[in-house]
Amino acid sequence: MGVDSKPWAWNKTDYNYDCWETPDDEFLSVFLRWKNKGYSRALDLGCGTGRHSIFLAQNGFTVDAFDLSLDGLQSFEEKIQDKNFNITIKAGDMLDLPYGRDAFDCVLAFHAIHHTDMVGLKKTIKNIYDVLKPEGEVFLTLTSKEGDSWKKHANNRIDNNTLIKTEGPEVDVPHTYLSYEEARELLTDFQLIKIQQIIRYFPNQNKKHSHFFVLLRK
Repeated sequence: MGVDSKPWAWNKTDYNYDCWETPDDEFLSVFLRWKNKGYSRALDLGCGTGRHSIFLAQNGFTVDAFDLSLDGLQSFEEKIQDKNFNITIKAGDMLDLPYGRDAFDCVLAFHAIHHTDMVGLKKTIKNIYDVLKPEGEVFLTLTSKEGDSWKKHANNRIDNNTLIKTEGPEVDVPHTYLSYEEARELLTDFQLIKIQQIIRYFPNQNKKHSHFFVLLRK
């Protein structure tokens, strides 16, 4: 029995939004790869306020944008209401995706699918596999145990991989953290193209974040 999914409270986020308004640097090379492959239909899983969906749509992709956070999606819809973007926005839980098998050329799941426990993360990975076309690719991030949060919030752990945040816009949101070996085991159904562990330092927050950036093929 897994934990219940909880949305990010975008309307309570009180730090600089700049990083949430532009595509992440690590995604840009993946985007070029997908463009060169002729991919055209993408799923942005955990789209938040839409930075990657909008970028993909601006560059010719048909995008399905999916997220649990209603206030995040409201902000997203306001951004594109006067734009002629080929984006379909849906609200829902990543544990139960409303898409058919082999629906997408590519799936982006950026800083999103770790917002669950291990039961939910395994289910989400299976869901991604199911909606991805054969030979399709997925670019996703997973949270590493090398970051500060896994140690800082040790008292909030509910198992060997999951803790519940108690502050900020992620209050009550579960987070799953993985070692490299655990990440590799989780993704064994896919062909691994590339995996990097990137540590980012945020001096104004006096902490470091560590994630695995993973490119996979079905």
